Amino acid sequence: MPVNFGSAAQNESLMLETINREIDLLENVETGLDKRFSQMGKEDEASLLTYRMPLQTEMGGSFGAFNSDGGAYSPGLGASYEQGRMTPVELIVGTSFTDLAKRIGESGASVSIVNPVDRAINDMQKKMAKKRNMLLQGSNTGQIATVNAAYAGGGANPVTLATSSFGARLIDAHDTIQVMDTNYNLRGSAFVQDKLSVSAGATDTITLDAVPAGTVAGDGIFVNGVAAGTPLLFQGLEYIINPSATGELYGMNRALSYTQSPAFNANGAPLTLGSVQSFLVRMQQARGVETFTSEAAKNFWYTHPAQWYAWEANGFAIQMNTLSNGKASSFDGVPSPNSPKNIAGFECVLDSVAAIDKVYFIDQKVLVRCRFHKGPQMLPGPLNGMYWPRISGNFHTTQNDAYFYDAVNYGSRNSWASGVIFGLNIPGSLAN
Repeated sequence: MPVNFGSAAQNESLMLETINREIDLLENVETGLDKRFSQMGKEDEASLLTYRMPLQTEMGGSFGAFNSDGGAYSPGLGASYEQGRMTPVELIVGTSFTDLAKRIGESGASVSIVNPVDRAINDMQKKMAKKRNMLLQGSNTGQIATVNAAYAGGGANPVTLATSSFGARLIDAHDTIQVMDTNYNLRGSAFVQDKLSVSAGATDTITLDAVPAGTVAGDGIFVNGVAAGTPLLFQGLEYIINPSATGELYGMNRALSYTQSPAFNANGAPLTLGSVQSFLVRMQQARGVETFTSEAAKNFWYTHPAQWYAWEANGFAIQMNTLSNGKASSFDGVPSPNSPKNIAGFECVLDSVAAIDKVYFIDQKVLVRCRFHKGPQMLPGPLNGMYWPRISGNFHTTQNDAYFYDAVNYGSRNSWASGVIFGLNIPGSLAN
């Protein structure tokens, strides 16, 4: 039987492929807390010498009764000052491409629906802001996750991570990470091939190209590049707003009362009206009722959506709806997740990378940020002012890199102006 040359299958070589030109980014790009620091205005520039934050810890003045009829005046007492110190921490985001990839990307829409090199360059600033926001959640060591207590060890892959406080939410697929033991001894580095972090309360996992030898439950997952033994990154919320009496804060001993932030330990209980009210009383006690009333108007709550869900669940015990005609065809009993959110009259900001077991109460006016000069910026390179050709032996290759640079650190001028409710339960309905 002769071939039917008129069929569509026979004419396939003449057909054009159809491609959807909308490209969605399958990556969480939250930057909420980092934006709050940016909203303060221009940051202070710093050098290799430490950035200093003077603190007045006592107004001074000796007080007591005395006898003005022949008695002695008591010696006066001057004001007391302390200072915190910090220095910017350098950060880098790098991308890579070949000469041919750049040429094809520059060919226009008839050849490529998007210029992948230009897109990668434009996304580097977004990536840096996103990573700063992620790492602002932790302390100042660069630890971004903890290996789950039930992890079997022996190189098992994927690696399960502890749910509190972050699971795998501070890790991206294709990150390079470091694994360290509880004494910060390096077990090794690994490339994250994939991560599973779709639940707010279930166990997250990361799939590595090779699990570092000796990895066991309780080990820490750290940002690439921080030093073993004494890992150090810029300061995050767990460092800045902390009630601990041990360790240090900007070089000051945390045993000093003025370094300890007001806090309420929920001890595994859910977020309740009582816990919020008890915490706010502690804020009033720390600052004084008058100061709290006059200066805390711009404070905001900062937490994970799981804790907002727990808060809203407090209000569903009794619900009354008055209907004018006896019908409720348009009634929606679930509050909109996009509506403005407030707790006790203060704005509540939600962030999907925030600690799942904490609710912070932050005074934006006292936040501090310092940077090295001209950060953040694209690093100027020898090729076209931006690109860095890789070198193999004595020759340049056609593989190029581009780098986005920043050097930053964060702090607070007043540890009593912000506080935290910690040790919160994660709602049971989120644990799967």
